[in-house]
Amino acid sequence: MDHRRAIAGDDDRARGGIQVKAVVALMLAATVAHADPAATAPPPPPSIERVPPDPNARAEAIVASVITGGIIGLGAYSILRMKESSDHADHVLWSNGEAAEWTAANNATDHWFHMTLVFGGLMVVSGAVTGYMWSRTEPRFRASVTPQGGFVGYSTSF
Repeated sequence: MDHRRAIAGDDDRARGGIQVKAVVALMLAATVAHADPAATAPPPPPSIERVPPDPNARAEAIVASVITGGIIGLGAYSILRMKESSDHADHVLWSNGEAAEWTAANNATDHWFHMTLVFGGLMVVSGAVTGYMWSRTEPRFRASVTPQGGFVGYSTSF
C-alpha cells in the first residue's frame, strides 16, 4: 500500500478509483464552464445607498479622545512620580538614612508602579474605544446586490 492506502502495482503507481474520480470531476467542471451564456439574463446593477453617520457620533468621539488624553496624562504623571519615589529611596539607602524613611519611599515606588500598570491598561482600553467611536463618524455605504434585497455594507473605516 502507498501513502493513500491504495494498492500499488509493481511500478509503484497506485491503482484505484482516484484517477477516475478526478477525470469525472474535471469533465463536469468543463461542462459547467462551457454553458450557454445567452440562456441567462444579466443581473441587475446593484443599487448603492449612502447611510449618513449618527449626528452625535463626532461629539462622542471627541469626548472619548479627551478622556483618552486625560488617561495618557495621568499615566505620564504616575511614571514621573514612580521615578521620583525610586530616586528618593535610592538616596535614602546610599546616604545611610532611616530604615522607616527608606521603607516609606520604597512603598511609594511600589504604589506608583502599580498605578502606572493600571493607567497603562486603561490607555489600551480607552484607545480601542476611541478608535471605535471615530470609526462611527464616517458615512457608510449599503449596496443591494440581489433582486430579493440582500444587502452588503461598506465602510471606509474598520
